[in-house]
Amino acid sequence: MCGIAGLIDLGAAPADMAPLLTALRHRGPDAQAFVRVGSLTLGATRLAVVGAAGGAQPMQDEPSGITLVFNGEIYNAPALRQQLAEQGHRFRSTCDTEVVLRAWVEWGPGTLDRLSGMFALAIAERDGRRLVLARDPAGIKPLLVARLPDGRGLVFASEIGALLAHPAVSAELDLTAFADLISVGHPLGAASLFAGVDVLPAGHILEISWQGRLLIGTPRPFRRPYDCDVAPIDAEDAVETALEAAIRSHLQADEPVAVALSGGLDSSLIAALAAESISSTAYRLRSYTVAASPEHPDARAAAAVAAAIGTEHHLLTPSFDDYLAAVPETIAATRSPDLGAGPMFLLLCRRIAADTKACLNGEGADEMFGGYPSHVAALPTLASMEDGLRRARRSGLQPSDAALALIERVRRTASSGVEHFATMLAVNRADQLERCHLDPVDQLSMAASLEMRVPYLEGSLRALVTALPTSLHHPTAPAGQKPLLRRIARRRFGSRLAAATGRAKLMMPDAAGDHAVTFATMCERALARTPWRHSALGVCFPTAKDFVTFELFRRICIEGQGRRSDLPSIRDLLAELSGRRRRALA
Repeated sequence: MCGIAGLIDLGAAPADMAPLLTALRHRGPDAQAFVRVGSLTLGATRLAVVGAAGGAQPMQDEPSGITLVFNGEIYNAPALRQQLAEQGHRFRSTCDTEVVLRAWVEWGPGTLDRLSGMFALAIAERDGRRLVLARDPAGIKPLLVARLPDGRGLVFASEIGALLAHPAVSAELDLTAFADLISVGHPLGAASLFAGVDVLPAGHILEISWQGRLLIGTPRPFRRPYDCDVAPIDAEDAVETALEAAIRSHLQADEPVAVALSGGLDSSLIAALAAESISSTAYRLRSYTVAASPEHPDARAAAAVAAAIGTEHHLLTPSFDDYLAAVPETIAATRSPDLGAGPMFLLLCRRIAADTKACLNGEGADEMFGGYPSHVAALPTLASMEDGLRRARRSGLQPSDAALALIERVRRTASSGVEHFATMLAVNRADQLERCHLDPVDQLSMAASLEMRVPYLEGSLRALVTALPTSLHHPTAPAGQKPLLRRIARRRFGSRLAAATGRAKLMMPDAAGDHAVTFATMCERALARTPWRHSALGVCFPTAKDFVTFELFRRICIEGQGRRSDLPSIRDLLAELSGRRRRALA
């Protein structure tokens, strides 16, 4: 796992790559390096999880003139290595980065269809005169791109903070993307919250070349469809088999892989299958839970599951001061004013990272198998979107056409339960999965130098589940939501997972418990006599807490160019905003 960055600069004096890599140091504390190939500079920071020896990046193949920087894990790397070895390739290391490099030498862009895993990569060809960028089909690993002024070049990186370390990239709020965030909960398409910074879409390839002038292609999808012709009657067995295989592949590492365990269905099933998979190995699976107190439902359910499946279990119960300190750190990591479950998840990742470098996570199960309340509760979903749209427009902002089309799509299907379920399943599997879940999971785990793995989004499992009839995911009594997963868990593990299979759905932010309530109350009291709603964007926010987190985002990510040093404390910020010290509000 790594942070990657690159720079094409056709100007007379290319910028220094070192500040970009410094901004990515948390993603790869084990090593960092860069190489210049003509007008192109490629760099990487490395967190060594597989093949620690011999996996230094950037990695070059001198005979072909190909240079690679790579972020992610390729779970079918052993099979690809064997195939390439049979075709005459010789390997110097056991890391998957070299497998990707040799595969590109052999198959070129056709390599991307053969990779099973999470990845963002950059390949320099023709001795640095052509650059190829690509991301995994699920969008698990991020990659962002910004063009330099006057068409003289381009810069890309794993995180916005690295782009902002380039002197020609400024931190300016994209008001259309911000309006989309207020209206539907996240930016859409290639847009980011920063003007001039684009997200390379999941499962797309972007080709760039230059010979005197920069030629940037249009991102295009690269993934061929999987063959997933499974009869509905066989779906349960097929999903169980694919999930088992995904978890086995995700346990590959040079040191033990842990599991984040909330005590809910998704993480409990992963933990149980992982514990079975490693039962004959030399180590015992470690599980980790975070909750505001030992009495929280997550803490109790996770402890019951851990005892039943035999993990070495660890419970983290942060204090309110711990939670409060993690709020600005979360915003600095995600570069977003949407706090979500971030503070608790960041603290959990730090705890896990103290013991190991890689961890399994249940992210993606709700999107794949239909687990959100919004899948069945149409009117609250629509009301939330329409309220956000009104707030955005009252502030003078206009959401994108894509956001308006999304709201209309939800409105059109809200009166039909089955049609609404299918609509929300598709919506949740698209931009929302990437922007609201995968991006913060990546950013917060990597802020702690921890690789978070998401087996529910493994390529063949994801393709299988997506190809199944929507009716198989629709909740029916007594199974409840995610009926396929629930039946698999009950059939396979019976009473051992009773604490998880019988639970009602809790969202991850609920783990913060009273801490989140106390923080919201602090914000309301501090700003009770402050006309924050009359500030330029104040009307966008339904609560004082939302305004405070945006103000943190503005100061850290816009005014501060995303720098992580000298983060404001919540108590100092609230004192200032309440009028005890004067400063213009956002």
